[in-house]
Formats: sequence, C-alpha cells, structure tokens
Amino acid sequence: MQATQATAKAKVLENLPNLPLFIQEYFQKKIEEDYSSVTLFEYQKEIKRFLEWLIREGYSQANTIQAITVADLEKMSEKDLSMYKRELQNRKKNLAADKRKLYEESGDELPGLSKSTIKRSLTSLRSLFNFLATTTNEETNLPYLSSNQMQGVKNVNDSVKMSVRTKKMEPMIFFDNEGLDFLDFIENRYEKLLESRQALAFFEKNKVRDLAIIGLFLGTGIRLSELVNINLRDLELTDESLSIRVIRKGGQMDWVTVASPMVSYITDYLTIRKTTYQVTENVQPLFLSTYGGAAKRLKANAIEKMLDKYSSAYNKRTTPHKLRHSVGTQIYRKTGSIVTTAQLLGQNNTNSTSIYTHIGAKEQVNIMNHLYD
Repeated sequence: MQATQATAKAKVLENLPNLPLFIQEYFQKKIEEDYSSVTLFEYQKEIKRFLEWLIREGYSQANTIQAITVADLEKMSEKDLSMYKRELQNRKKNLAADKRKLYEESGDELPGLSKSTIKRSLTSLRSLFNFLATTTNEETNLPYLSSNQMQGVKNVNDSVKMSVRTKKMEPMIFFDNEGLDFLDFIENRYEKLLESRQALAFFEKNKVRDLAIIGLFLGTGIRLSELVNINLRDLELTDESLSIRVIRKGGQMDWVTVASPMVSYITDYLTIRKTTYQVTENVQPLFLSTYGGAAKRLKANAIEKMLDKYSSAYNKRTTPHKLRHSVGTQIYRKTGSIVTTAQLLGQNNTNSTSIYTHIGAKEQVNIMNHLYD
C-alpha cells in the first residue's frame, strides 16, 4: 500500500503543471489534507478527461486544458454537465488493438465504460465543483464559482444489488463485540506471534498508539482523513466523556463523541505520547511517529499498513473504511434510524447510509428459517 500511495503521489505532482492553476490549487489542498494519493490520481485522470471534453465540445475556446479558465466552468449549466454524464454513458472502452480486433471480427458492439468508472468520474467532478464553490479566489475575494452546478447531477444507478455488495463487505466488518475482541487481540495476544526482536521492539513502542488509533476508529466511525488531521487542541476531555473536533468532507467542522469503552485507549496514549515520540516542542498532531529523531504527524498510508498487519494476523483483514462501516452497522442496529446513523457518521444525506439496512446476512437467514415458527 505504501509504495502504491508514494507512486500515485509522484504522478499527481508530476501532472499538476499541465492543469489550470485553480485546479492545481484543488489538488494541492487535497494533498495537504492527506487525501489518498491513489484516489487523487484517479480523480486527476477523470478531471483531465472532462477538461478535454470541454474543449472538444466548444465549451472552452482554450487550445490546451491548461488554458481553461474558471469563467468556462462558471457559464456551464446543470444541463451541460448532465450532457457530459450522458457522454460518459455512451463512450466505449479504450481497448487494446488485439481486443478491439476481436470485437470487430465478431461483429459485437464494443463495451462501454463501467458504471463504477462513470460514478468515479462524476464523484471527482462533484468534489472539484464543491471546492470551487466554497474556496475564495484571492484575486477577487469571492468563491471561484458562484454556485455548484454539479449538485443537481445525479449519479448513475449501480447495477450491482445492495445485497451483493454487502455480502462482499461483511467478512471485513466487526459485528457485536468483535471490535473489542480485536483490540484485546492486539493488546494481549498479538506479540506471541512475533518471532524477531526487531518486530517485538517496534510493536512494544507503538502498541499504545496503535490501540488508540483503532479504538478511535471503532469508537467514532470517523474517516481515515479525519483521524489523520486531528490535533491536540481538537480534544475535549471531561470526567464523563471525550469529544473530538473533526473536519468533515467539504471542509465542515463537526464534533464527535467517542464511545465510552474506547476512551481509555486514547487517554492511555496521551500519557505516553510525549516521551515515546520525542516531542520536544508544542507539536500539535495527535498521532505521531518518529522520523529522523523528530516527532511527525502519522501518515494515512502508515495507518492503513498498520491496520492491515494487525487484522491479517487476526484472520479478519479489514481497512479504516470497513471499520467505519462496522460502526455504522452498530449504530443502525441500536437505533433503527438511517437519519441518526447518517448524522453520527457525519454524512450529509442518507444515500450512503442505506447500505447498513442490508448488512447482516446471518440475521436474514435466521429470520427466514423461523418465519413460520
């Protein structure tokens, strides 16, 4: 994962000069927010595809995509952007010559772009337009765009049934007390699997920090990017609870309450943070690692790698995003409310949250087996 992220980041930076300055600013902002470089690289490809379409269809008079202006985007309507969506739906895959020849010889129609590709393209544009509609242009002291025309452009329907998606997802989700058992595994059983002194020393140094990170994921359901960017001043600890300020998607600030069983993992980490990571000054990032003898903010790819290591040893491989789904599932089971689940996960609508109504294949089997009891 680490090498993949590093390679993707290098490609994103390499391609930046070929884009308009206002789009360069968008990517620089996302890099600063520690967005996944792999995701940004995919976004960059989709945005470039969109800019090429603007020139080809006459929406911009620029000769190169670098010369496209904010004014070109400002004059676009929701209808124009919906036309681009239809263009994606009608576009054929760019196949290799040998595969294209097979289709031509058989008389079969070339396949179109997958729905996941189209959704990714629309998501990247939605993210870009949201940035431009909410970020101030220093030259005008106004947002780059007066409105976000992408808001009304609906995504494509996913042809994969929700039940199929959730069946693939369930093996990576922690149900009931599995999350607590996973933390207990790391705390009390994982070190018995280590064979080298070096691995044991590394584990012992970072054990308390790693437990706090996973505890925070399981205690809040926050996103990886939100966790990475937490600073000490974002914590509000009282005798009764721990609340943490996070910056949600779109730059919105939100406060999340940490589930009480997970609070001790964070407070334990706070007691050793300064000495373990050689904090010699007022270093604000909450989660740290030591690089070159200095305390630095722990990177997203390091957290992904850490979680993969522990969960693979636990025989239930998972990711930060699947831990978020684990919390969403628990919240929905407790409340039965999609709206409440969306609010606690910091989602602006219930579209994404509806997946939690389908998770729980074992429960569904149990219901059907006892349907006529």
